[in-house]
Amino acid sequence: MIDFDLSGQTAIVTGTSGNLGPVWIEALDEAGIMVFDFDLPKFDVMNIEQINYFFNELSEGIKNDDWAFRDVHPIGDFNYVGHWPDILINNAGIDNPPGTDAKIFKNWDEILAVNLTGAKNMIKAVLPGMVERGKGHIINIGSMYGLVSPDQSLYPDDFEKPAAYSVSKAGLLHLTRLMAAQFGKHGVRCNCLTLGPVYSRSHDSEFRKKMYARIPLERMANKQDLKRALWGILMADYANGANFVHDGGYTCL
Repeated sequence: MIDFDLSGQTAIVTGTSGNLGPVWIEALDEAGIMVFDFDLPKFDVMNIEQINYFFNELSEGIKNDDWAFRDVHPIGDFNYVGHWPDILINNAGIDNPPGTDAKIFKNWDEILAVNLTGAKNMIKAVLPGMVERGKGHIINIGSMYGLVSPDQSLYPDDFEKPAAYSVSKAGLLHLTRLMAAQFGKHGVRCNCLTLGPVYSRSHDSEFRKKMYARIPLERMANKQDLKRALWGILMADYANGANFVHDGGYTCL
């Protein structure tokens, strides 16, 4: 449960079908925020035509006060509010996790395209409406590997953490600061939520054991940790260009 209510606000979340997307949707819903889903296969952060279509549909729905015939549907129940979305969460991202044939430069172009250029595409699309309204909040989902290099000893000997993932998340953090500095005067804030290790049942016991030993809190983040982290950013009205690091102390070492 949370003790604040953001009813009447709306949010766009990218990458809602991944591990983190459903958590953000649940957290936003519990805060009273309506969520628009931007995800594959219908919407691709790398497809400018699809992005334009999404926002054109959004604009038409607002202008006509009618969502019955629109293709851009919110998640869950929808009570029309009649204004541009208040929040963009850039969550879409790709990586080469353990268990794949990842090498340090594997899929460099693809990872940078989705994780960094895709975020830029969505920011560019949502900014005009936010600037016009004089308010808006962009939240980029970052990673501890945007701050520190991966510890290769945590991973199997035949696995190399792709460099592009770290580079993309480091770039996303600086993009956050640039947007905050440029558009703060218009009432548009941009912050980064940098995550550490997140628990998954797919992790094998050896990896989990090594990772726990590497984290001062000796555990990985659970769903409630993630939801509280997002709520914290949403409640921090004066934060702009900030990097909210939620990694259990991983980057302290």
